[in-house]
Amino acid sequence: MTNKKSTKRALLSAIMSMVLCVAMLAGTTFAWFTDSVTSGNNIIASGNLDVTMEWLDGTAAPTDSAAWIDASTGAIFDYDNWEPGYAVARHIKIANEGSLALKYRIHIAANGEVSKLADVIDVYYLDPAQQLNDRTALTEENKLGTLSALLANLESDASTATGALAKGEKHTVTLVLKMQESAGNEYQNLAIGSTFSIILIATQDNVESDSFDENYDDIEVPDMHVEKIDGVTYGMGADGNYYMISVDDGTLTTFTVDDKVTVLGTGNGVYDNDRVFGKNAPLTSLTLPEGLTEIKDNALNTLPNLTTVNIPSTVKTIGIQAFRITGMSEVTLPASVKTVKEGAFRDMANLTTVTVEGNVAFEKYAFRSCPNLTSIYLLGDDVTFADGQFASHTDAGSCAGTYHPTCGGLITVYVKNATVAARLLAAQPSANCYEVKILGASEDGSDATDVEEVANNTQLDAAIAAGAGTVVLGDGNYVVPNSAQGKTLTIVGNGNTAVATNTSGSYEGCNYALDGSNVVFENIVITTDGKDFTGYARCKATFNNCVINNTLFLYGDTEFNNCTFNDSGNSYNLWTYGATNATFNNCTFNCEGKAIYVDGNGNTGTKVIVNNCKFNDIGDNTVVDNKAAIETGTTYGKTYELIIDNTTVSGFAINPVGISTNSTLWANKNSMGTDKLNV
Repeated sequence: MTNKKSTKRALLSAIMSMVLCVAMLAGTTFAWFTDSVTSGNNIIASGNLDVTMEWLDGTAAPTDSAAWIDASTGAIFDYDNWEPGYAVARHIKIANEGSLALKYRIHIAANGEVSKLADVIDVYYLDPAQQLNDRTALTEENKLGTLSALLANLESDASTATGALAKGEKHTVTLVLKMQESAGNEYQNLAIGSTFSIILIATQDNVESDSFDENYDDIEVPDMHVEKIDGVTYGMGADGNYYMISVDDGTLTTFTVDDKVTVLGTGNGVYDNDRVFGKNAPLTSLTLPEGLTEIKDNALNTLPNLTTVNIPSTVKTIGIQAFRITGMSEVTLPASVKTVKEGAFRDMANLTTVTVEGNVAFEKYAFRSCPNLTSIYLLGDDVTFADGQFASHTDAGSCAGTYHPTCGGLITVYVKNATVAARLLAAQPSANCYEVKILGASEDGSDATDVEEVANNTQLDAAIAAGAGTVVLGDGNYVVPNSAQGKTLTIVGNGNTAVATNTSGSYEGCNYALDGSNVVFENIVITTDGKDFTGYARCKATFNNCVINNTLFLYGDTEFNNCTFNDSGNSYNLWTYGATNATFNNCTFNCEGKAIYVDGNGNTGTKVIVNNCKFNDIGDNTVVDNKAAIETGTTYGKTYELIIDNTTVSGFAINPVGISTNSTLWANKNSMGTDKLNV
């Protein structure tokens, strides 16, 4: 009974405790302990594959302290006095400078044709485990084959040596070339005839693992499918790209044969060497790199399938026959090009249009034998030519001449100015198959003016009467005919052409052949009779690069650029006379003590500008004395303005008459006041 009551009391106590606990929890929230970790600064970065190759001559031990040579610039087996049993070794150090394991393959390739001497030169390969300087290691087991066999069969496994390098690891291997002891007298006085290259190709090795296995980078070193075209070796790797072996230094250049081709120039900015792709290589499009400065002789010779070439804006020189027998229809030379050598674009059957953007010096026959060439645009204002420049369509006046037996038709050469036109016509005297036009404002030459070449006064008169805008005079003496009156005309000489003013009994010796004309004289020697008033009446004129002998009177606004004035005796080089404006830029005056007489009877007075000129007093003061270089004359009630800048005077005198200027450069002998004369 007692136990039963005790049990009841215990049970009741437990229930009450539970109720009390529930009551205590009422009105509160629940909570529990937690913990966490965050992984920060996670990086995904790719590794790099970087392999280098150096070598050392076999006469020294291949230690790390030795003077290793960069394999891309060092000499390659350059001893050429071979004799039976003679051997040359190159220790080759291959280093893995990247962060990934790699495997490599070594090839030997020729950079040109080889002679039969290569038939008796054996090539041995010694791996890192073998004695590098031990002649006894040159066994049949280590022999790769003869040099001629290796060069002819580059893709053969027997012609390669392979290895693998972990990150940071280096291997030193040895290639030995040895002349067979059995070589006979028929191999005397021979040379290999070509340089050859050691080619190292590397790819990643499958020794590293990802989270699944070690096979993710299990790829093979690309084999080289090789073909040799005209002595240049090409190899195509597993990546589908062709590799050209540089003739100069054995480096590889990547390009794709059947599409657009990008070729890297060498470090000296020269696109290298004779037929860099070999004759008839299957190239269709070529992009040359910016930074290239020279395309050397024959560099792209005989590539008939090459239809597109982008010449970069850094090229300065195009070599002899550099583009001969290529397939382009259009050629554009950027303004950077300064020299085009002999025959650079000759024998281009498809060429129709050439654009030259800058000032180029053309050597002869640049476009010889281009039967479909119809348009040449010379956009520079200082283009020069060698004799026979455009002998592509003519020889000695015959369209069917030696240089072009089948003339394709008329070439139109558009030039920037009459000076370039005259140079071209002088360099290529016969124009049976081409014409020259001066470019106008339009880019296509649609507003260009004709250039007529004449050889005598009769032809000059006929050309001007027919409306020629530019006339080029050959050697000889000419007189401007009256048919030039009222015309806008450019008359160009070759520097030796002489034009005499024709007085023909006209008033006071004044020549009216250019009355009302606007004329430009270029590269002409103009000689007057030296008498007063001799000049071209009522003519607005520009004289460029001319020589004026004896006194010339002006009768209209006139400008002289780079001209030389020569006179002797007691006379001026020039009277401004009837010119309202007279300008002299970069001119030289030679006289016996007085050069320019500023005088005029124009309606508004006269303005004279003398800029960067030289005045030379060549007299001994016995003929002319007390004269300045520039003398101001009678006012005629008009005003005068004289502007002189950057001009030098040698000799002459200070004129004591009138208002003294204390200057040998100019004088105010008629005492004009500042209201009439502004200097």
